[in-house]
Amino acid sequence: NVALRTQRNVGISWGIYRDLGPDPAQYLEDGTPSLNWEAAVGILISIDNKPAFGIGLEFVEDQIHIRQLQGAVTFRDREANLREWPRVSIETCIDFARLSDTIREVRVYRADQTPFYRDPVLIPRPGQSRDDAIADNRQRMRRRYDGTARQLKMRATPTYYVWSRQESAQA
Repeated sequence: NVALRTQRNVGISWGIYRDLGPDPAQYLEDGTPSLNWEAAVGILISIDNKPAFGIGLEFVEDQIHIRQLQGAVTFRDREANLREWPRVSIETCIDFARLSDTIREVRVYRADQTPFYRDPVLIPRPGQSRDDAIADNRQRMRRRYDGTARQLKMRATPTYYVWSRQESAQA
């Protein structure tokens, strides 16, 4: 069991999204969307009433598909114990699958298989070119999705990384 610990006010919200794209409840002061959901189920963790990170999921037959591991634009907290949120999020899904009678796999989409990797909606930092912003974003996504899945020793396929109940039982 892994827990993220902080002294701050932490909240959890979730939603089911029929129309994917910007979350209408999550905009920056200048009107820019701070979160774009790419999956039907979004779980958002807030710290001090600001979006910190989220996970976008789809439930497909007997699988959980993790489509999105999102660090919110407004989240600037660099506490060391919060840097592990991608791993904690994926491990939580795996723990849920282990406890479930019906979920046999958890899949994390490879970074380059996500819409935001291929066609990012982002605003470069002051003085940063759009190309550099895209390269930085892709590097973060590869570390967040692919790096975390490899750290958890998930099996790689061309589209996603897989944890399976069967492979876990054999290990």
